[in-house]
Amino acid sequence: MVSPDAALAALFVLPLTGALAAFAAPRAAAALAIGVSWANAALVGGLYGMVGARIALGGHAAPLGVALRLDGLAWPFLALAGALFAFAASATAGRALLAKPGAAALWLTLLAGLNALFVSADAFNLYITLEVVSLAAVALTALGGPAAGAPALRYLFVSLGGSIFYLAGVAFFYRATGALDIGLIGAAGLSGPALAAPLALTTLGLLLKAGAAPFHFWLPPAHAAAAPAASALLSGVVVKAALYVLIRLWTDAAPPEALDAAAPVFRVLGLAALGVGALGAFRATRLKALIAFSTVAQIGYAPLALGFAAGSPLAVQALVAFMAAHGLAKGAIFLAADGLRRANGHDALDSLADPGSRLGPTKGAIGLGVVALMGLPPSGGFLAKWTLAEAATAQGHWWMAPLLAGAAVLTGVYMLRLVSALVRAPACADGDAPRGWSALALAVAAVALGFSGPMLSALMLAEAAP
Repeated sequence: MVSPDAALAALFVLPLTGALAAFAAPRAAAALAIGVSWANAALVGGLYGMVGARIALGGHAAPLGVALRLDGLAWPFLALAGALFAFAASATAGRALLAKPGAAALWLTLLAGLNALFVSADAFNLYITLEVVSLAAVALTALGGPAAGAPALRYLFVSLGGSIFYLAGVAFFYRATGALDIGLIGAAGLSGPALAAPLALTTLGLLLKAGAAPFHFWLPPAHAAAAPAASALLSGVVVKAALYVLIRLWTDAAPPEALDAAAPVFRVLGLAALGVGALGAFRATRLKALIAFSTVAQIGYAPLALGFAAGSPLAVQALVAFMAAHGLAKGAIFLAADGLRRANGHDALDSLADPGSRLGPTKGAIGLGVVALMGLPPSGGFLAKWTLAEAATAQGHWWMAPLLAGAAVLTGVYMLRLVSALVRAPACADGDAPRGWSALALAVAAVALGFSGPMLSALMLAEAAP
C-alpha cells in the first residue's frame, strides 16, 4: 500500500516530472501531457481513502518545516482539477493546444502548482504555489494567438499586484504570530488590527487574482482570448485556486467572530458579482466573451456563501459544491464552444447556427452545462443553492432562497442566447468540428454532482490529523 507521504508528494512530483520530460522531448510532449493528466486523475481518485492525512516534508513539523494536508476541503478541489485536466487534454481543443511548442510543459506545470496549492498547509507555501499557478496560467493564455498578448499581459500585471498584497498580509501574520502554518496562525488568537490588517491585505490580493467583482476587469478579455482548452482550465479551476486560499484563511486562520463581522462585505461582493457578470453577459457579442462574463457572475457565489460560513459547515459545503459544479460545467461549455466555433467558422452570437446532428454531444454538453449553472435539479448547482439556502435560513436570512431562485432565472436568460443557437435553423456544415465527447463527460459530471450531498457532508467532517 502506498504511504500518504509518497501519495501526497506524487501530486506535484508526477506532473513536474512530466513537464520536464515534455520539455526535453517535444515530439512526445502532447502524448505525455495527456497521459500524465489521466494518471494524475487516477492518483487523486485513490487519495479519497487517505482524506485526513497530514505530513511534514523531510520530517520537520511546523513551525520550522513545511506541512501538507489532505482534508475534506482539499480533496474536492484536487478532484475538480484532475477531471478538468484529463478531459480537456483529451478533447480536440486540448490536443490542438498541446501541439504548440512549450504548451505541454506549461500545462503540466500548472497542474503541479494547483495540486501543491490544494494540499499546502502554510501561508507562504500557498504564496509560492499561487505564483506557479499564475505564471503558468498567464503563459497558457498568451498561447491563444496574437490577440491574446494584451489580455495576457494585463492578467500578469493584475496577478503580480495581487501577489504583493497577499505577501504583505502573510508578512503581517508572521510578525504577529511567528508562524506561517495556517493552523498555528488560527491558534494564536489574533484580534483587533493585528488580525484585521493581514486579513484585509490577503483578501484584497486573492480577490484580484480570482477576478472577483469589482476586480474582474481583466478576466473576460483573458478567458475569451485564450485557446478553448486553456479557457476551460482558467475558468474551471485556476480562478478557484485563489478562492480556495480565501476560504482557508477565513475558516482556519481567522476566528468565527472575524468572519461574522466581515460577512456583510462578502455578501455585497457576491451580489455585485452576480449583477456585473450578468450585465456583461447580456452585452457580449461573442460566444467566449459571454461564457467569460458568466464566470464573473458565478464567482460571486463564493464570497456570497462565505458570508454565511461563520460557524456553519453547511455553508462551507455549499461553497465547495458551487465551485465544483461551476468548474465542471464551465469546462464543458468552453470545450463545447470550440465545436460550435469550428462548425460555424466564427463565434458571433447573432449569427451562430445549429451545428447539426453529428455534434449531438456538443449540444448535450452545452444544455447540461447550462442546467448546472442555473442550478436546476438534479444538478450540482441545485445541490449548492439548496444547501446555501438551508444554511442562510438557519441563520435567519430567509431572503436568500428567493434571491438564489432569481439568480437562476437571470443565468438562464443570458445563457439562453447560447442555447438558442442550438435550435436555430438552418443547420450549418459542421466541417471538421469535434464531436464533443470530453465536454459531454464534464457536463454529465456537473449534473451528477447533485447526488454527492452525503459524500460532501462526510468530507466536510474529515479533518486532517494534527
